[in-house]
Amino acid sequence: MAAPPVLLVHLYTNKVLERILEGLAAADLPDKTRVYVGTYGINEAEARMIIRRGFLYAPAFQLFPDQNKEVRAKRPFRKALPQSPGDPFAGPFPAPAKQRLPTRQLHEWGLELGRRFRDQLEIKRASFKAKHLEIETWQLDEIYGECRNDQNAATGLSFRTFTRGVVQGLGEGRRPVDKIDKGIVWIPRSALHSLSRSLTAELRLFWDGIDAGTSILVGEEYPPFVGNATDSGHSSGADHRALAERGKVHPACKRLAANYIVGMTPGWKLRPGLGGNPRAHPKSLSEVTAWRNEFATSRARGTPKPCGYAQFSFDHENVDPPEGNKRIDSAIETLRVAAGAHVHP
Repeated sequence: MAAPPVLLVHLYTNKVLERILEGLAAADLPDKTRVYVGTYGINEAEARMIIRRGFLYAPAFQLFPDQNKEVRAKRPFRKALPQSPGDPFAGPFPAPAKQRLPTRQLHEWGLELGRRFRDQLEIKRASFKAKHLEIETWQLDEIYGECRNDQNAATGLSFRTFTRGVVQGLGEGRRPVDKIDKGIVWIPRSALHSLSRSLTAELRLFWDGIDAGTSILVGEEYPPFVGNATDSGHSSGADHRALAERGKVHPACKRLAANYIVGMTPGWKLRPGLGGNPRAHPKSLSEVTAWRNEFATSRARGTPKPCGYAQFSFDHENVDPPEGNKRIDSAIETLRVAAGAHVHP
């Protein structure tokens, strides 16, 4: 019997969180299955609901400038940290308001932005601890798609240099005050596909930085619900297999491939890159559930074996009436099936 899997639910609205938790609690998951739940922002009420059910709270950070204006404006204040007058990285992020990359010192400012996220996390952790609540870990959604290695070479290099700094900064925090705390990092399928196909000296640096801050790597596989689901599961695992292949010569890739989980969606919110139930030939709810369950089973029985399974995006059409609750239940059912197939292949 395989070790129990990791399950993850990310991005939900307040209105549907209780339904998600009820579904997970009733799912009869294998013993010692770790279930992480979290969305954008750190919210005490959500944390209390999640922890009360016995699940692990994992709030998410976003890299897009509009979603982190506060930490780009200034470094969060922490009493535990010594103040360093004249620190060149204590001030505003050096970029126009909506520009994602800094105008200078890409890696150094990536480290600083990641550490600012960690500052926010540790401030909240202290507040939660006083109320007997725990933030188990964090999520970063997501590695920039522009990190890919098959388009503009200079652009890709710049995004990789910055992004590996962010992930490393989040995981390491501010030493020696903070301990290493690796988190859950999401990577787009297009980026993983490109980055896992070769291993240059610079890509070794990139994967080292990602590995320095990552305990779980979520591959955004997001399959379209078409064709044979078992075959789709095999083909969807190609990038995971490629990363594991790179791991034969590079330890960071080996660790990331071993701690990889499969990203899926409920399938009714149809946006570019999210896969799901096709508009041209839509499946019924029961057909969607059966297809996704077969896909997840195929992935659970594949080689290399994922360490877990995620459902992303419990919002908009994925939860809207009149079938919203049933669509939520369908997505949770797939996590249950995947977990069962994982431990009993």
